[in-house]
Amino acid sequence: MGGEEQITHATRRVRKIDASVRTLAVESLRAIIGILIAFSFSWWISGALHLRSGFGGYAGTGAIFMVAALAALTITSGLPIHDALAAQRSEISRQQDLLQAAADGHQFNSELHTALEMAEHEPDVLQVIGRALDLVSDGPGELLLADASQAHLHQAAASVTNGGPGCGVSTPWGCPAVRRGHILEFSNSDALATCPHLQVRPERLSALCVPVTVLGTSTGVIHLTRTAEEPLDAAQRARAEVLAIQTGARLGLLRALISSEIAATTDSLTGQLNRRSVEEALRRLDVEQVPYAVAFADLDDFKVLNDTHGHAAGDRALRHFSTVTGATVRTGDLVSRFGGEEFLLVYVGCDVTGAAPIVHRLRAALAESVVAAGVPPFTVSVGLADSTYATTAASIIACADAALLTAKREGRDRLIIASKPDDAMDESSWLAN
Repeated sequence: MGGEEQITHATRRVRKIDASVRTLAVESLRAIIGILIAFSFSWWISGALHLRSGFGGYAGTGAIFMVAALAALTITSGLPIHDALAAQRSEISRQQDLLQAAADGHQFNSELHTALEMAEHEPDVLQVIGRALDLVSDGPGELLLADASQAHLHQAAASVTNGGPGCGVSTPWGCPAVRRGHILEFSNSDALATCPHLQVRPERLSALCVPVTVLGTSTGVIHLTRTAEEPLDAAQRARAEVLAIQTGARLGLLRALISSEIAATTDSLTGQLNRRSVEEALRRLDVEQVPYAVAFADLDDFKVLNDTHGHAAGDRALRHFSTVTGATVRTGDLVSRFGGEEFLLVYVGCDVTGAAPIVHRLRAALAESVVAAGVPPFTVSVGLADSTYATTAASIIACADAALLTAKREGRDRLIIASKPDDAMDESSWLAN
């Protein structure tokens, strides 16, 4: 415990002691006053009844004093003490309720954090949100989330038990809570200052709208409704806020990881796989013994295109070739920018015989589209080999690269299928040649 905390704790203890001393002094004073009043009353009564002589008189006076003292103490001290004890019991009960609510809130927070931490993908997160909405409120609840374009708002998750309120808002800007970036609560949908999307509902409702912030931007909202007569209580509002905060944090983390993974595995200019990614994919194909063909493609006279038309035109040519290639490969095939103006195309489950027609379609599509795309005309040379040529991806790529060099020497703008290495010669000696 730090010095400031010790001082604060000691100050609170002193205040409690001071309050206790004052209470004791007040109650003692009240008791003394009650006894004095009782004594005065009994003395006056005993005089009025002529009870101040003889044993019986003094006994009667004593009895009167006892009754008067009991009545006086009851009035001056007993009733205030009773009221104080009742107020104390009420305060203790209130504090217990607060502690229980805090414990329940902490448990909800902890369980939600654990559930979201185990959700590895965004659909898993949304399933957790649906279940969590049931614990936030016993009324309808939903998560409205912006799409990738940030132009549309849709129901991404809803309460499993009670369903979603079905808010009619369609854009992030159209939601006042998202637009303002802070919590909005409406006690009655008939009120003047109520969200327009709530006013059009046929029932009289109360609502809570808690914005969800993902990666620093308000892109969604937790939307809960109840009847106007039974609005959400403080504990439910607190849970809704926790749900919104943790939802935004988890979605932000997953999206950041996806973005970093995409950045690490793709080429930033073309959006295709980078060299490291395609080499890893080829290693997996080798381990699983999946057959494939490799086309090593190189844009012809790319340096001349850059020098003549500028690097912006060169970038457009690379992006256009990437687009055409992506449109001509089959589902499951791989396209990679291998480096500079070189691309590596992997046709999974193919040999050179099956891959050659696909490469010819690529070359034909490029010739037809290059002018219409606003790119200076260019062609491509391609070398082709498959997994029967060697036992490793690096060796197969080397075969395709050798065929590509042949295509360049023979005039460019063509496909050359690699010659198979001599079966009597091992891969290392073939590569050395």
